[in-house]
Amino acid sequence: MTKDNSTGKDKEFYARKKKMFERLNHQIAINTEVVGYVAPQRTWVGLTDEDLQSICDEWQIYNGAWMDFFVKDIETKLKEKNT
Repeated sequence: MTKDNSTGKDKEFYARKKKMFERLNHQIAINTEVVGYVAPQRTWVGLTDEDLQSICDEWQIYNGAWMDFFVKDIETKLKEKNT
């Protein structure tokens, strides 16, 4: 719609739209600063024994003591990175 031969109405329309978006972006920035928005934190939830058994069954892994230690070590590392 915007060509070299656009009318004054077209130019006014786009100028109003641009101004509206500038005001909205400014308002969003102000609200974010005032509220001090922080993304919500979720409580860490580890795998249950049933979860572990289901995964082992799906991957045809025989669950042994080493597997419990392996999974717990991975969960611990993930928890450190995510909390």
